Amino acid sequence: MEEFANKSFEYISSEEKEASKAYDFDEQKLKEGILKEIKKETKKTKGLKTFEIISEETVDDEAFVVVKVTNNNGKSYKEKGKFIKEKGNWKMTSEVEEIKCAI
Repeated sequence: MEEFANKSFEYISSEEKEASKAYDFDEQKLKEGILKEIKKETKKTKGLKTFEIISEETVDDEAFVVVKVTNNNGKSYKEKGKFIKEKGNWKMTSEVEEIKCAI
């Protein structure tokens, strides 16, 4: 899981990383936070079963992606996330919202 948390950090936008410094979060604290959330969610959901991209819309250097997540506990939900392009690579932002609807 720690390796996954470290890899996840690579996909966070520099804007998000910079904003975290205002809260006295350095790179290690961010990685620890990601790992803590992964462990908490894995325990609660019994792990990820499937992750499906439902739709994506790209406008210039921004992309909005809707995903359907199904966990091993049988529960599913949809989320919409925003990504930005940095130096040719897509990076996550903190703009994520759960889409409330029956799946």
